[in-house]
Amino acid sequence: MPAELATEIQRTRNGRIRIALSRGELERFCNSFRFFRKGLLQHLRAAEKDHRAGRVTKRDSLFEPARD
Repeated sequence: MPAELATEIQRTRNGRIRIALSRGELERFCNSFRFFRKGLLQHLRAAEKDHRAGRVTKRDSLFEPARD
């Protein structure tokens, strides 16, 4: 059974909502969706390294394939 997150939800006038949660709660949320998998973290580190080295390609959409 999933655990509840302790969040504060505020509604604004323009139809949006603002959600406030602690760093620990955010980490629990991300962990429940497996965002902290070892493979994903390795890909993120490699992407940061490529970005720092200037090996970056511009994309209009995340759905388009990478240009070589």
